[in-house]
Amino acid sequence: MKRIGDRNFLYAWQTIRAAQEPGPETMGWTLDGAVCRRTRFSHASADFSVVHDIHHVARVAPDGWIFMVVSETWWDNRHHVIRSQHWATPIHGATTAIQDWVGKQAAKLRDRPVSPGAWPA
Repeated sequence: MKRIGDRNFLYAWQTIRAAQEPGPETMGWTLDGAVCRRTRFSHASADFSVVHDIHHVARVAPDGWIFMVVSETWWDNRHHVIRSQHWATPIHGATTAIQDWVGKQAAKLRDRPVSPGAWPA
């Protein structure tokens, strides 16, 4: 991974989130020493809808860190996606420590067999 927020980092984060988030409406959980919180902002009108999902991930340790991942999706009034973007940024701590943790968590999940019918589908 070149930097936090690049395509590889975001793919690794989505792998972790999809496999470890207890459910689609869950607001908080822990994962290997990190506290994960999700906040959702949404708005709908006659012309468009928008949803922002913000994941705040913090690890408390001597070498602790915090990062945030934001997913933003806009729909038109026919429910077609008109814009979707994802970005991440470090809030506190060493970027390399964040990248290492995310990379290790994603690698563990890629090496694990997935049981049929498990969340997520």
